[in-house]
Amino acid sequence: VELTAAVPLVADDRVIGAITFDFPANVSLGADGHALLAALAHQCAQAIDRARLYVAEMRAKDAIAAVQRRQATVLEAIADGFVTFDHEWRYGYINRVAADLVGRPPEELIGRVLWEAHPGNENTPFAKALRTAMATGAHTSGEAFSSSIGRWIEYRAYPTDEGLSLVFRDIDQRRRHDERLRFLAEASTLLSSS
Repeated sequence: VELTAAVPLVADDRVIGAITFDFPANVSLGADGHALLAALAHQCAQAIDRARLYVAEMRAKDAIAAVQRRQATVLEAIADGFVTFDHEWRYGYINRVAADLVGRPPEELIGRVLWEAHPGNENTPFAKALRTAMATGAHTSGEAFSSSIGRWIEYRAYPTDEGLSLVFRDIDQRRRHDERLRFLAEASTLLSSS
């Protein structure tokens, strides 16, 4: 005949299971034996709870990574340049189109401050529009010549809790076409008036 001792496994005041110990019938545990079993049960409960928390954390990280991969897939598929900045103006994300327009790989820009990555552009009208959007929390859009790219761009800046998201596209050809049409219209007006 065996003697069985069952001890609850308690972690953070929650019973998460039980552990049993079998002893020969002629063994007497005494106070020290009961204390040892309680200590073993406590250690087992903590180990099980840590393992459960670790598994939950890994699942959460996997879920976050999957969401980030889906978001990156969408952002890479859009035809416009897309970048994000934190409140200190560090690049957080740059899609392929934006990297191509800027002429630099994302790895070279991510984590760098916008004004350090593109020196001399801190006081351009475009930079002022971005700063205003971040400071006021108001969406802004427009067209500007980007000296970093060396071309005209159309942009939309969206303040976020993390900083600023910027969507932009190259409109240099359209601007040049519009300039030619404006020149022809002015020339035509001058010729007809003379």
